[in-house]
Amino acid sequence: MQVLSMECPGCGANLKINPTLKEAYCQYCGTKLLIDGVQATNILGQPVADEHLLQMLREVTPLISEKEELESSLTAQKNELESTQNRIDSKTIFKKVFNPQYEQIYKKVLIACTAMIIISLLFVKSLGLTFVFVLATTAMWQLYKNTVKYSGELNHLASTKDTIEQLEKDIAEREEKLKPYNIDVIPSQYRNGTALKFIYNALNSQRATTMQQAINLYEDDKRNKKLDAMQEQQLQNLKRIEKLAKENAEMRAQIKAAGKNN
Repeated sequence: MQVLSMECPGCGANLKINPTLKEAYCQYCGTKLLIDGVQATNILGQPVADEHLLQMLREVTPLISEKEELESSLTAQKNELESTQNRIDSKTIFKKVFNPQYEQIYKKVLIACTAMIIISLLFVKSLGLTFVFVLATTAMWQLYKNTVKYSGELNHLASTKDTIEQLEKDIAEREEKLKPYNIDVIPSQYRNGTALKFIYNALNSQRATTMQQAINLYEDDKRNKKLDAMQEQQLQNLKRIEKLAKENAEMRAQIKAAGKNN
């Protein structure tokens, strides 16, 4: 059977179509193809984007945005995990002494040492004995404080691991939800929340009727924003230069006036 080669107006894929059909659908993005060359239009006769493509973008965009946010959080948590693990590893030599199981024992001994200081001052009235108890209390306070800190680090490490595990599950869930969609029709560099929102809005508002047109608008918008940012930076630099020039002129005037007075 003879086939008709054509490019999908929605995603740009190369298709093989039965020329005897009046219409067909792109197997990649679902765009409706009118074989006779008539483009889909709205009630005003204006070209519109295919509803299948819009529906896909409408459902895929929030999933990809959520996945991005989760991946960003996952990266932050992994960095936190590494940082916490390094702090714990630096205290490995003391881990037996800073064992959280001894925390309550250290606390009781610390209270006892503090009580002995009071007793030695009020009843025994021995400066030597008081000094010994002060040293013991100071040492026990450092031991107790570091044990509490080490215990907190261990708890934080376990909590961070749990958070990472949950984030990985959430990301896998989003990936599973994306599987039914053929997101390959979206160029990889545009598979992010910001780009997809712009592309969907451009198609939905009829500023564009194909994926490529929407992408072109997105790139134009990016360039314009970059130019605006550069112009704003140049304006700020100019203002700083003008401010410095003004301050320099005022300083020169002050020096000149001071010279005349002398």
